[in-house]
Amino acid sequence: MTTKVVLICFLAALWSPSRGDLSTAPITTDWIPRVSRKMTTFAESQTGALQLVQEYDDKLSFTQTQIDGETQLHLLTQAAGDRLKKCREILERNKAEIEASHAQGPTGGAPASDCCDNLGQLEYDPRFLQQIVNDSCATFTAITNAPNTVRPHVYDTMKSNIHEMSGVTWQYYGAKEGEYHQFPKNDRKWYVSAASPKKKNVVIVIDVSLSMSDANRMNLAKQAALTVLDTLTARDWAGVVSFSDTAETPVGCLGDSVGEANPGNIDIVRDFINNLRPDLTTYYGLGFKKAFDILYEAKQKKPEQFYDSHNVILFLADGKPSDPDDVLDQITEGQNRMDRTVHIFTYGLGNALPNAHSGWCPDPNDGQCTSFSVPAFLAGFVDNADSLEALKFLATIADQNNMKIPDAVSWTNDDCRGNTYGPCYDSNRNPQGVGPSGRTDSVHDGEGDRLITVMGSYYDFFQSEPEPTFSVPTRVEHLGSTITAAIRTVDNSDAIFGVTAVDISMNIVFNEIVNFNLGTYSHAFLIDREDGRVLLHRDLPKPMEWPSEPTFLHLSVMKGALTDDEVTKILNGENGNCYHDNVKVPVTRGSAQFDGVSTVEKAATFYYEPIPDTKYSVVLCLFDEDSTITVPASVSSLDHINLFHV
Repeated sequence: MTTKVVLICFLAALWSPSRGDLSTAPITTDWIPRVSRKMTTFAESQTGALQLVQEYDDKLSFTQTQIDGETQLHLLTQAAGDRLKKCREILERNKAEIEASHAQGPTGGAPASDCCDNLGQLEYDPRFLQQIVNDSCATFTAITNAPNTVRPHVYDTMKSNIHEMSGVTWQYYGAKEGEYHQFPKNDRKWYVSAASPKKKNVVIVIDVSLSMSDANRMNLAKQAALTVLDTLTARDWAGVVSFSDTAETPVGCLGDSVGEANPGNIDIVRDFINNLRPDLTTYYGLGFKKAFDILYEAKQKKPEQFYDSHNVILFLADGKPSDPDDVLDQITEGQNRMDRTVHIFTYGLGNALPNAHSGWCPDPNDGQCTSFSVPAFLAGFVDNADSLEALKFLATIADQNNMKIPDAVSWTNDDCRGNTYGPCYDSNRNPQGVGPSGRTDSVHDGEGDRLITVMGSYYDFFQSEPEPTFSVPTRVEHLGSTITAAIRTVDNSDAIFGVTAVDISMNIVFNEIVNFNLGTYSHAFLIDREDGRVLLHRDLPKPMEWPSEPTFLHLSVMKGALTDDEVTKILNGENGNCYHDNVKVPVTRGSAQFDGVSTVEKAATFYYEPIPDTKYSVVLCLFDEDSTITVPASVSSLDHINLFHV
């Protein structure tokens, strides 16, 4: 005890007020090594720690261990698979609770207290890495004339979920009518990717004829089109066409092709829509021709984007066509180029259309009706009263000769009569018509909200998958890259009434892949086989490090030494391995920031394996020089009781 007192006195003596004001006096550091040596000597005399470490090191031996790449890979896939299985169980549990509550009918009101706006209840939660409203609260959005069917036991289940699995964060339920629940409070766009998970290729076609300046139609059309942009996900491609006496598209790469719905392209489309101005006439055919042109060009550039996809043209017009004899021919030719895969949704806007005629005659043998195009300067003055009504013509376009939409009539255009692209109807073909049937609707002037609703919900035409779906990762503040897992909720007749979803932290669920560290160069990466994107890779930011919305490249771009055949095997979900002696690795020249890096080739084995029951595969790249590691051998028991001072 005396020695300890002396030490304290010694340290205290290092400084004294008599030395003056240290804020202005020069600070010396030459005393630090002396103090360090004295403290080390004192600690050793009291504990014998250094002698203990030396004794341990003298007894320690090392051995070389060979790394089994297949075993290491299996550990990675098994860990991720177990967590994804738990996430799926949580999703299924929410689905069961919501369906049971829905079966009981309306609750009579919102069960959640309106506590989400009370900032006094914000608390830091390590599961969300941020302050949230306490986890007994949920957001609830009621919709007029749409009864709430979610009861408190649903929230109780959601609350237990986030305590059970740290990788599960925000949880959601959205009804088709618009009722919305969220646990805890947050603001995320997730419904569309859950309700329509299959990738979409969408072209918005907007009439900019002079009549669109009436009754605020141009602004309503813009709002509806912008709403469609909000439905697009990272898997989708999109484009926009305006038409009058010419058809126009954005300047640049989106001028001749639809493009990936990334933030940059969406901004280009948004600016194009916002700058639309009414022009002259209403040449439907020009609009459809351009829409099919940019779809076809995209298909030529990237065919895989059109495999197992929903291809859609959303066509909005407020007037009858100036070229009725050309419209169906343009669609027939376009569908032939697109292998009859494009759905057409038509939207009639304004009070004039219900009383207008299209100028197109369903029966070419009807002597009282003759289809003809209208010169631009006569478009507003000529109405062929013997022709098909304008709204029925829009229905006919959407039906595409499948005879599934009310008021649609059979196509009798020149290409069909001449069998230019094959028959326009074939009972033994799918689709039987020119293309797959779509949807048609009309909106009167003053019904802007309804136009936004019907155009913005086009995706619900396509049935969602019965099994859980997993989205492309998006960046969520504080949580980094996050995947939304979703599943539809159905009633007793198997009719969908909503969707429930959960957000999953990639940093947690794929933790071992994110932080895989073996040797100098070896690494692991994660692939989404559904569209071939590489989600985790040493050349990409980690999930918590993306500064903005992430962009993921196809495996074919990031394959490195992998051959095309090996890429195909990985994307098909196969197990295997391959050896390459030309794998390029970066080597820094001094300071990577200032001196750059050089590339050298080294030998490595690629092991690949799917994560069980998911759409993901993991690839482990194990370099030869990392395949053997040095580890301590087992150490015999040491008796060091004599080293401790008692």
